[in-house]
Amino acid sequence: MPVFHPHGVAAQAVPVLASRGGVFATLKAIYDSFLEARAMQSAAFKRGLLINR
Repeated sequence: MPVFHPHGVAAQAVPVLASRGGVFATLKAIYDSFLEARAMQSAAFKRGLLINR
């Protein structure tokens, strides 16, 4: 399970999105990817708890 690195994702996403959709789209994409990564991490954590029981 990859660990979420906000700087890596943002650094890759910002130039592409800024050229297409502007600042709002850039921030929304970063926020969405952050939420998705948090959901994946919590799901992995819960699976780990179930497996370790």
